Amino acid sequence: HEEQYRRNQWMALSQNTYEYMETMEEAQDKGT
Repeated sequence: HEEQYRRNQWMALSQNTYEYMETMEEAQDKGT
């Protein structure tokens, strides 16, 4: 179960990072 849990954590983390990057790009577009 440890393996599955860690994979789920990584999936959630990568998803959050992706959304964060998208938000930052939108912020930069509005800034220019």
